[in-house]
Amino acid sequence: MKSSKIRLCLFGTSILNEYISQNYKKNHIEHMCIITHAIDNRDFKLLNKHRLYPQKKNIKCNIYYLPKYDEEKIIKILKKNKINFGLSSGCRFIFKNKIIKYFNKKFFNIHDSYLPFYKGGAPLSYSIMNQEKYIGVSFHEINKKIDGGKVFYKKKIPIKKNAKPIDALNYFYNFVKKNIFKFIKLKRKISIHNNSQGTYFSRLNSEINGFLNLNWTAKECISFINSFSDPYPGAHVLYKGKNVVIKNAKIYSNKKYHSFLNGKITNVGNDYIKVIMGNKIVELKNLFFKDKIIIPKLFFKSGETIYNLDADLTRAKKLIHKYF
Repeated sequence: MKSSKIRLCLFGTSILNEYISQNYKKNHIEHMCIITHAIDNRDFKLLNKHRLYPQKKNIKCNIYYLPKYDEEKIIKILKKNKINFGLSSGCRFIFKNKIIKYFNKKFFNIHDSYLPFYKGGAPLSYSIMNQEKYIGVSFHEINKKIDGGKVFYKKKIPIKKNAKPIDALNYFYNFVKKNIFKFIKLKRKISIHNNSQGTYFSRLNSEINGFLNLNWTAKECISFINSFSDPYPGAHVLYKGKNVVIKNAKIYSNKKYHSFLNGKITNVGNDYIKVIMGNKIVELKNLFFKDKIIIPKLFFKSGETIYNLDADLTRAKKLIHKYF
């Protein structure tokens, strides 16, 4: 721990694992290893097709997979590799005092929000859901509070209107790739005040939290659909008892309709349906049933209804998804 040379441990599962492991030597980092969670088949399926899940064959350092948070195992790995600098990116572990003390204020997290706002899980999806004009990146010290340590760098990154999480993830990762080694090698870390006002939100799981309430405003319905879109599974509605996934939506007409008609299908095209939601007609595309793209004219009928059960909407709001 007294060495002046950086010996890095990267915690978490992120496409940054590949980039950092391939470039740490030429950036004058003496050694590195990765400690991460056991491979999550759901995450692999969702993220790999967008090249956002790190592939073991492309990682140029030792990787240690842990099925759960285990302080003793983590300390053993850190000592074995003579680690003196810790960095977390996309990590699901909530670090306890023993690990934090080991690093002696050289333990940091790259968080995908402009702290102190959107602490916790899924900040990019929540930012899109709330129709923010920007996402953020923050480099902060890890302490016992979730995303609550001293912030040493933060920046707002503009995003386009109606951006999807895949767009926001690419903005975030492209920025971090350009700057990650600057963050690691900062000699003098000047803290930025991280006040207590901010916001915290729990993780999201599309299968649980992604049920769309058709009585929200049309803009809220669209931002909700966008926030669960690629690389995630999408927002959910029911049609004749079948679970339909939506990944794309836009307002078709600003004419106002009675709330009784929310969910009513007004028109079916070759690649779209038009539905009243939030008292306006919204065009829906990229519709899926059982992971297969729907041909609307063969699946939907005008005049029928998409809907969600009150029990599913209540569960979507109440249930908090936890990993560890």
